[in-house]
Amino acid sequence: VECATVALAEAGWWVNMGHTTRDAVETCRRRCNHQPDPQKPQWIQRPKLAISVRNPYTYYQSDYAYTRMAAKDESIKASSWEWLRMSPQREKFGVGTAKSPLASFENWVHFVVFNRTTYTLTARLTRVCGIPCKYDYALRTESLEKDLNRALQHARVPVGPLQLPRFNE
Repeated sequence: VECATVALAEAGWWVNMGHTTRDAVETCRRRCNHQPDPQKPQWIQRPKLAISVRNPYTYYQSDYAYTRMAAKDESIKASSWEWLRMSPQREKFGVGTAKSPLASFENWVHFVVFNRTTYTLTARLTRVCGIPCKYDYALRTESLEKDLNRALQHARVPVGPLQLPRFNE
């Protein structure tokens, strides 16, 4: 989403917050509030929150692939590899052995499910928008262009439709 919305951010229509926290989102919302315009409905005037979500299976496939690449090439940054590499329990995970989370995708899924409860997609969304997660738009990675254009049209942002390039298929 960050790459897809650079032009919107430069035009002042969008703020990219990346991997953030609920407190940062709320601070941003407070700062972005402006004087109400009695000519416009309230829902149009308040800042909107768009979150990006992904099919969990493809997310973990991608994270596994990037973590494996980061383990072999230090120029590649992957938060999962940094966490695993720096973990005081590194030996418990058998890094470098057949039981390593990096040895197979099956091991990776087992590792995520049983050892990293803070690493799940649910945990990441909770960190961004709390419980319950209060957002205006959910942008799915699998249909990002369509979802982003629908959100921009609904929010009456005078751009679009945007055509987004595809990377990391």
